[in-house]
Amino acid sequence: MAYDDDALGRARVTDTPELEAYYARLEKLEAGALWKVANKIEPWYPQPQSIPVHWRFADLRPLVLEALNLVTGDDAGRRVVALYNPQRRELAATVGLLYSGLQVMGPGEAMTAHRHQAAALRFVIEGTGAWTIVDGQKLKVGPRDFAITPNWTWHEHGNEGIGKCDARTDRADHRHGQQGRPSSFEWPCGSAWPWTAQRERAGCANTCLLCRPCRAALTKRSLKYFPFFSFFISASHSDCFF
Repeated sequence: MAYDDDALGRARVTDTPELEAYYARLEKLEAGALWKVANKIEPWYPQPQSIPVHWRFADLRPLVLEALNLVTGDDAGRRVVALYNPQRRELAATVGLLYSGLQVMGPGEAMTAHRHQAAALRFVIEGTGAWTIVDGQKLKVGPRDFAITPNWTWHEHGNEGIGKCDARTDRADHRHGQQGRPSSFEWPCGSAWPWTAQRERAGCANTCLLCRPCRAALTKRSLKYFPFFSFFISASHSDCFF
C-alpha cells in the first residue's frame, strides 16, 4: 500500500490568502481547522516522537545524592531527579507519555501520604531500611524489590535506615492528564490519615505490593506486554548492580 497524503480521505487542502484569513479568525476564538493538522496527528503508521536514550545510573547517582544537601524532602514534596526524553521534555516524559525518575530518601526521612491519578511502579536500587505503604499495607523493601502503586491509592514511603540512603526509580503513567482527561494529586487533610491500624500490616498477602516470589511471575508477564518496563529492568540490572 502506498502512503499518499493526496489520497481520498486524507487532508489535502491547499492554503490560499482567503483561507489564511479564515484560520486567523478561528485562532482568535481558540479554534482551528482540523484539516491543517489531521495528517500529522493521524499518520499512516505509528511515528513515535521519543528517541532512544540511555540513562546510566553511575552517571546520575552522584547528582541524585547531591540533592540530599540541596533540598529537603518536605520542601521538594518528592525529591526526584526526573529522566527527560529530549523530544518529550515539554511533557516531562521519559518515553511516550510515561514518566520515570530517581528518588532518594535519607535515613529517618518519610514522605507525606498522598495519592494521584497516575499509577506508579517502583524499583528499589540501593539502600537499607526503606518501606512503602499502599492503602494501609506496609512492606519493607530493599535493593531489587519491586512495588506497585495503583492509581488513586493512598501511599507513602520512608527510610528507617541508619547512615544509608534509599534510592529507587519511579515510573508513573500520566497519560490521563496528557490526553485531555484530568490528572490530579491529593494530600490528606490535617492529621486524618486514610488508614488506621492497617498501616502496620505487612506480608505476602498484599494485593498492591510484591515480594520476591510473587514478583517473578509479574515480571515475566510485564516483559511481554510492556516493552517500557522491560527496557528499564534491563537498564537497571546492567547499570546498577555488579
